Amino acid sequence: SLRTKKRFPVGTTLHIVLGKPPGLPRMDLNGTVRWLREGIDVGVQFTSLSDPDKAVLCAFIRTLLDQLKTTN
Repeated sequence: SLRTKKRFPVGTTLHIVLGKPPGLPRMDLNGTVRWLREGIDVGVQFTSLSDPDKAVLCAFIRTLLDQLKTTN
């Protein structure tokens, strides 16, 4: 899920830019909001991922998960 300051209704098309996280390239992604939680978390289905983008996004998510494991 993504945490946002703005509310996006289910079905909203989004253009998401992930800033340049350490060790990963900047990513420009398109997606559709599929679910909401508490008005600030949204589940996004990415709609325009190339195979290289998928690999980069998976690496980014693994990095975030590893960071969470070390802080908990």
